[in-house]
Amino acid sequence: MVWLNEHGETCFARCMCKDISVSGMRLESPEPVPVRTYVNFHISRLEFRGTGSVRSCVHKGMKYHLGVEFGGSLIGERLFQRASKAQESELATLPSVPVV
Repeated sequence: MVWLNEHGETCFARCMCKDISVSGMRLESPEPVPVRTYVNFHISRLEFRGTGSVRSCVHKGMKYHLGVEFGGSLIGERLFQRASKAQESELATLPSVPVV
C-alpha cells in the first residue's frame, strides 16, 4: 500500500487483508496511516489495483488495523468478485492476502 504523508513524502507498507466487502476492507499494517489519507493498493494474488481512503486506524499489539473505504463502488464490486472466484478455485484464501 502506498500513500503520501503530511510532508508529501511517499510511504509504503506491506499489509495483510483481514476482511473484505464491496465497500471496503480491513487491513493489518505495520505502520499507522492517518484517517482520511488516500491510499493506492495492489493485491498481487488477485492481480488487482485500486484506491481508497483510510476511515479508521486502531493500534492492536504490534500492528495497526486500518479500515479502508474503496474509491468507488465499481472497485469494490470487481475486487469482491475476484476474491470470491479465487476462494472458490482455492487459488487464494481470505483473510490472508498480502496487500502492497
